[in-house]
Amino acid sequence: MIRKFITSFLVLLLAITPAVIADTKVSQLPTADPLSGSEEIPLNQAGVTKKATVNQVKDGIGFSSHVADESIHRSINDSATTASNLWSAQKINTELSGKANTSHTHGAGDLTSGTLGVARGGTGLSSIAGNRLLYTSDTDLFAPLQLGPSLNITGGILGIVNNQSIQQIKVKVNGADIGTRQEINLEGSGISVSGSDNAGSNRVDVTFTQNALAFPKGYLSGPPPQYISASSLMIPAGLKARNSTNTADIEVASNITLSLAASGAVGLDTGAEAANTWYYVYLIKKSSDGTVSAVFSVTNEAVSGAITLPSGYDLKRQLPLAVRNNGSSNLIPIMAATGWPTQPLWVYKDLEFDPRGATVTTALNNGTAATFTDVNLSSLVPPISQLPLLRLVALDNSGTGDDYVYFRRNGDTTNGIKLYALQNFAGRTFETHYLPTDSAQMVEYNCSGLTGVSAFIQVMGFVVTEIN
Repeated sequence: MIRKFITSFLVLLLAITPAVIADTKVSQLPTADPLSGSEEIPLNQAGVTKKATVNQVKDGIGFSSHVADESIHRSINDSATTASNLWSAQKINTELSGKANTSHTHGAGDLTSGTLGVARGGTGLSSIAGNRLLYTSDTDLFAPLQLGPSLNITGGILGIVNNQSIQQIKVKVNGADIGTRQEINLEGSGISVSGSDNAGSNRVDVTFTQNALAFPKGYLSGPPPQYISASSLMIPAGLKARNSTNTADIEVASNITLSLAASGAVGLDTGAEAANTWYYVYLIKKSSDGTVSAVFSVTNEAVSGAITLPSGYDLKRQLPLAVRNNGSSNLIPIMAATGWPTQPLWVYKDLEFDPRGATVTTALNNGTAATFTDVNLSSLVPPISQLPLLRLVALDNSGTGDDYVYFRRNGDTTNGIKLYALQNFAGRTFETHYLPTDSAQMVEYNCSGLTGVSAFIQVMGFVVTEIN
């Protein structure tokens, strides 16, 4: 009987599943220490007294699954870094130690070391040397600026020096210190430094002049060059020009004697003097120290080529002038008559009243061509001119009537000059005309086949038309 009862009780106990424990009442709990998972507790189910382990009770009422659900409960894990884990209070205090409150701020005086980045408005530098200014640059918001030759300031440099208790002015001339001063006066013209350094007077007078505006492109003014002798010209003081590349002014401060017997500055740019040659005149200058001079050259830059500059000279300007060295290697005397410096008329000084017969400036002597025939004026009219001033003569030795001669630009079949000779034997007519030439300085004449008629051309001068 007893064995049958025990067996029936065990079967009943095993039949208590988690599903039915949920409807079971705990009839009695120990009052001592907490129960472990394997200890049994008495239960009353449907009026029947039973018992089950603690774990069976937890599972039956869903306690274990509830506690294990991480969407409801978080485990303490101080080594974790994911959002689903919790830190202990101790771990949180450790992490916050040394951190500033969100309301905490810093003033400029708190920045005593390190580098403040450019993006934050800093210099990007940890330190800046003394006697510097800050300025914006291509790569940095600010960069140190030191007053010195690197700024391309010529003449003098003023730098601020902190000299203990006072601010002084340091004066430099061409980059060299001449001492410190407490006072600078700006007045008058020019730039000059006077006074002594701190060993004596604490005052220096620095005088500045505003530079005159640069000459405009192509500028030329002042008196024209003058013939002096068979080998020389004079470039007068006061002649002013803008250089050929429009980068600098050239001013002649005192008269310059330019001679074919000299070489380099105040002479020939290269080579030796030659007869029957045109020479062009150039102002030259050294940008390094401002020295101004002049040269003769056979090169006409108005057409092509470049002159040879003497050593140290790097600036130049061609003047609207050409002089002719004749067959005896003597300059033909010439003078500026009018129009200087814009398309000046240069006239030959030694002109005979009667051009008949061979003279220095006669281009055609007793010509009798019955058709239009070329007359070359290039020995008396330079390539920089296509407008000579000519004395034209028509001579009639026939005594039979009013005969005439035609004069015209080479190849021009429309325009020209018809010059009548006076009636009677040896009658002649003189007239002065500007007669254009072609680019080779050629004109034409025609006596029309009339018996006893001849023509003369004397070059009196020329207008410079081919230099800008």
